[in-house]
Amino acid sequence: MRVTKLHLQLLATLLQRGVAIDNASSVLTVLALLVGFAPWLAISVNLCGTLMAMLLILLGLAEKYWAQRVAIDAELFSLLAQRTDDLDVALSELDHALLGLGLIPAVAARSLSERSHAALRLLRWQASLFGVQCLFALLLCIAGFLL
Repeated sequence: MRVTKLHLQLLATLLQRGVAIDNASSVLTVLALLVGFAPWLAISVNLCGTLMAMLLILLGLAEKYWAQRVAIDAELFSLLAQRTDDLDVALSELDHALLGLGLIPAVAARSLSERSHAALRLLRWQASLFGVQCLFALLLCIAGFLL
């Protein structure tokens, strides 16, 4: 399969959607932090709410990690889209640079298709973590109304 500039740009654009997911996750994380600081503001929060807020914060931190990885891949695929004429050379240079920085192990070269699937898998992980974070935020809201 011949990889076109449009294919690489589309992949980079899809990966850039991770920024919107990250922003929404940040809102939930900040709200969870506010719940965590509520006792210091003389607002009582039950143990269940506090535990859920802590879980929301941990999920938010995990999402931030995946968001950074997705953002790096988005930029790399955007750069690769500019070098479709010498894509094999660009991929080799990229692997050499990543290896030199200790960011990848010394392994056989991956195809662009494998790289694309791996990058989209990172985006799905990020979105999944945000989805779980939304679920726990909803549970926190429900628990607040029931207790």
